[in-house]
Amino acid sequence: MSLSNINVAYLAGGSDAGDPIVYKTTNGGMNWSSTLLTNNNQNIFTGWSGFGGDRGWSYGEYALGFQCSPVDANKLIITDLGFPHISTNGGATWRQAYLNIADQNSMNLPTPKGKSYRGIGLENTSCWWLEWADTNNIFGCYSDIRGTRTTDGGNYWSFNYTGHTYNTMYYSVKHPVSGILYGATSSVHDMYQSTYLADSRINTGTGAVLYSTNKGAVWLTLHDFVHPVIWLSLDPNHQNRMYASVIHSTLGGIFVSSNIQNGSSSTWTKLTNPPRTEGHPFNIRVLNDGTLLASYSGRRNSSGVFTASSGIFISTNGGTSWTDRSHTGMYYWTKDVVVDPHDATQSTWYGCVFSGWGGPPNGLGGLYRTTNKGINWTKINNLDRVGSCTVSPVNPNEMYMSTEVNGLWYSSNINSASPTFSQVQGYNFRQPERIFYNPYDQNEVWVTSFGNGTKKGFTNPPPLFLNVTAGIEGFYNGTLQVADTVRIILREASTPFAAIDSSVVFLNNLGNATAQFNIAVDGNYYVQFIHRNALETWTASAISLSQGQTVSLDMTSTQQHAYGDNMKLVGAKWTFYSGDVNRDGIIDGNDMSSIDNDASQFLTGYEATDLNGDNFIDATDLGIADNNSLNFVAVIRP
Repeated sequence: MSLSNINVAYLAGGSDAGDPIVYKTTNGGMNWSSTLLTNNNQNIFTGWSGFGGDRGWSYGEYALGFQCSPVDANKLIITDLGFPHISTNGGATWRQAYLNIADQNSMNLPTPKGKSYRGIGLENTSCWWLEWADTNNIFGCYSDIRGTRTTDGGNYWSFNYTGHTYNTMYYSVKHPVSGILYGATSSVHDMYQSTYLADSRINTGTGAVLYSTNKGAVWLTLHDFVHPVIWLSLDPNHQNRMYASVIHSTLGGIFVSSNIQNGSSSTWTKLTNPPRTEGHPFNIRVLNDGTLLASYSGRRNSSGVFTASSGIFISTNGGTSWTDRSHTGMYYWTKDVVVDPHDATQSTWYGCVFSGWGGPPNGLGGLYRTTNKGINWTKINNLDRVGSCTVSPVNPNEMYMSTEVNGLWYSSNINSASPTFSQVQGYNFRQPERIFYNPYDQNEVWVTSFGNGTKKGFTNPPPLFLNVTAGIEGFYNGTLQVADTVRIILREASTPFAAIDSSVVFLNNLGNATAQFNIAVDGNYYVQFIHRNALETWTASAISLSQGQTVSLDMTSTQQHAYGDNMKLVGAKWTFYSGDVNRDGIIDGNDMSSIDNDASQFLTGYEATDLNGDNFIDATDLGIADNNSLNFVAVIRP
């Protein structure tokens, strides 16, 4: 409830139908009524989940969190197993708050299936992998929501596919010749996270290898392994051979098929288990010389103790036998093993390791490197839990590294004896999962995460274009005279509002222009306008900008930008003024009588009317102004 009204209170929970509920009283609990009307989304603007949608209300199921503003009884938010929904009118209507608001669906109608949306980073689950079928078609492998598909290069995503009904797809790979996508699926989510290391949580799971011949639109079963599948690898020397990592404490391991071209008729054989391992395979990679390189991940016994059954292993005879190439630090909880793409001999690998807790696994986490195929390893980073890393395909010295709780890290000297890493400040989330360079545009760096969706950055940011309708050109006494120039500055959206980039644009006689900027990080920015170097305003609220996009910004809209008292609407254009006290569009003697000529006592907002800086506003300043209010300074801070 709110402190402002003790008669109004709310309750949130779950219903027998498996939907989240909110009840409201307006008379101190004497009577209650349901306000979150999920049937047919009666009073809810939905995202992709809702009555009739890609997921029903039962996906969210019940309230995990609920809050009423302490100062406004009409402002509410409910969170559940999947989503936040908010109300600003006391529960009369609700709207989703996990997608771009422009993409939400109408209330009192079933939520459509297969529609495309733009997320805002509130996918509260894990994205394990991205696979590009081509420049526009990408499939995202997720837990819980199975997977997402984009057909426009990642701007919009949907669940518009069929055939994949498992809880999770962990990995996908594209065949270099046929273009077929293959996917590793499982009914068990969060594999090899801290809560999914015990056999009892894994052995009951199911899984299969799926395939798609149409870029992820339709998935078919290649082979049902009955147990979870977490990784796949195609043999670069045999186009019909594939390896799969299958999880089960006694029946799991690495399997191989040499006839995947037969689809569901393909046959699979289990390889010998590497030494020490107990059925928790993870990465499997095939080197150019046919060597198999595998990582096995963490395992805890029934007492919760880590067993020394993890590490990195190789086989030079197709999996008949294996050699343990693990550093002792890898014995308990190894994650990805990554091959340096710039080493022609494929002798340089990186081992990503988590620390455990309670005993031998403690303090082992970090990034390990070998330059002789695992015979010797050096620990080159000591962060507690490193999940994965990616070396740039174009810059052999550049690497990004993901951690469990310490965010995203970057090194520009990965080949030095002791590489230096710095946290990527523009990536504002603690648990990235994997890093990808877009194979069709290697200037793009994509990062998946455990709970924050997918983000895209750039090694060299492409220009951002701002289509500006400014409406501040050449006014004199409220009459349009000539076109003019404006300087536009992008500033950070938080103190100290540092300038990021600037552009000088020429406004046409309609007040329109296009500005070009380079921004290193997608995000929210303030836009500052300086006219003739003498007057400026900032947008009243930060706007979302992304590299390589074209954004239209209408500075004449009172709905989007509240300029305050330093502007006057002249026709359809906003005119700047400062000393125009009577708001008639000009500064003259009528205004002078309203302004104390002692600068220390200037009316708030009119200090800049002292044009000659003598601490008086008088006829001298009026002469400089020449009745043109556009020459006066007006500053609005966000």
